[in-house]
Order: sequence, then C-alpha cells, then structure tokens
Amino acid sequence: MALFISRFANAHLIDAWVRAFEQTRANPFEQAALVAFFEGARTLLERRNTIDDVRREHAWEGAIAGDGRVTHGQQMKLYRATRAFFDEMYTNLSLINGIISRHYSVFETNFSENAPMLTWLARRYPDLQHELFTDLERARLFRAILAHPQQFPPYTWSTATNPSHLTFVVLWGPLGRGKNPVPRGATTSHPGAHLMPGWQFEAPDEVSVSNSLLGVGVEVLSEVYASLSARSPFRRSYSKAEALDVLMPDLDFSHDRRRVTSEVRADDTITSNHHVVIR
Repeated sequence: MALFISRFANAHLIDAWVRAFEQTRANPFEQAALVAFFEGARTLLERRNTIDDVRREHAWEGAIAGDGRVTHGQQMKLYRATRAFFDEMYTNLSLINGIISRHYSVFETNFSENAPMLTWLARRYPDLQHELFTDLERARLFRAILAHPQQFPPYTWSTATNPSHLTFVVLWGPLGRGKNPVPRGATTSHPGAHLMPGWQFEAPDEVSVSNSLLGVGVEVLSEVYASLSARSPFRRSYSKAEALDVLMPDLDFSHDRRRVTSEVRADDTITSNHHVVIR
C-alpha cells in the first residue's frame, strides 16, 4: 500500500527566501538571524525526511522477509529520528523568535519563550488556518515531554501504526497524582489505549508540523521583507502581500511528495518498546 502526502515546504521554497533576501539591506544582526533560520529550515526538512527513510527501510525489510513486524532496532531508529525532528522543530521556533526580536521596528515585541510567541502569532495572522497553530502547539508539547521528563508523569514509549500504514512513536504512562494527571496535549482515548493504559501522546505528523512551521515562518518573513525593501533607495517598496508573492513562488513539485510502502500486518497487537501497536 502506498501513501502520498503533499508537501508545501521543500528546499525550493527556502532557496526562494535566500534569493529574495540577498537583495535587501539588513544590518549584520538582522542578517545573522535570517541566515540562521534559513539554515535551520533546511535541517528541519532533512530531519523530516529521515523519519520517512526509517519507515521505508523497515517496510522494505519486512516485505523481503514476508513479515511486516517492526523490530526493536527499527523502533529505536524511529524513536531517535523522532526526537531529532522535534528538537529541530523547537530550534526553528526559537529562530523565528529571534527574527521577531531582531526586527523590533516591525513587530514591536519580543519573547523569552516560544509558547507566548505562538499565541501572539495566532492573533497577528488570523487569516491563517487555526490548524497550523494547533499543530505547532501540539508539537511543542510533545517535545517538552521528551526534553523535560522531570516535569511530567513517568512514561515509556511504543510505536503505533495507523490505518494509513504510517508508524509513529507514542509516549504513554500512568496517570499523574496531581491536579493534572494527563500531560497537556495527551489523551486517554488513543485507539491503542487498551494496550497502553493511562495517557497516550502520539507524535504529531512531521510533514504537517513542518508545513505549519514554515507556513507561519513565511508570514513573518514577508513582513520583514516588506520592511527591508523600504530601506533601499534603488528598489521599490513592497507591501506584505507583494512580499508573500516573492517568497512563495511557484514551486518545483518534483521532489515534494513522499511514498511510504508498508507491509505491516494488521494483526500485530503486542505493545512494548519492542513491538508495534496497530491502531
């Protein structure tokens, strides 16, 4: 079974950002913040693609062996790739935060943490789909559990394969004893809850998260580009809408889809760190 997911965010998009901002007159601090985000965005897409590579590898090996079960070694690869992706996602949120801070004349605010920045961005760009910010907030919360386990109830993890035959990491553990027994973003009604008692938090889809983050990022960049264009005496000024047209050209979609072929069997229902959970 093959699954195709359209990608908005790809390397061609970031290439367009680089070309556009090469024509602007940012000061050294502004320029450094922009370049750091462009480089971070490329790394984010690499981390996103690595997760697909791991899935494809275990699906291919399972097809050769005639057994789609995910091995412990394959699970560990997916877990490590998942952690790396969400760490990079959070880094990119911080890099957007840095752009906002370095362009105070445009945004007139700065943030010491990313959570309030996301709330502010949702208010600033009300025309963006609410799901983009929901995606990013869930991704931030998922990463927080991975990065700061001391702040949450103890947990373990498993892998779960959804009806679309994509395998994800799921964090799960016993309910906490305080006022908030379930970590924010988690649930107690995951389809595999009967095998993973307590609370469960399935890793948000990395393609969706990448699209959401870079979709929000391009909105921030468009305001910066419009502001910087006004500094040059040799170029006309751009409105935000015109800046968006510059930063979001027609993309080359030849490399912006993923294909995951899965032979995972639908009767695998064993759960632990060593087996797959089928939703």
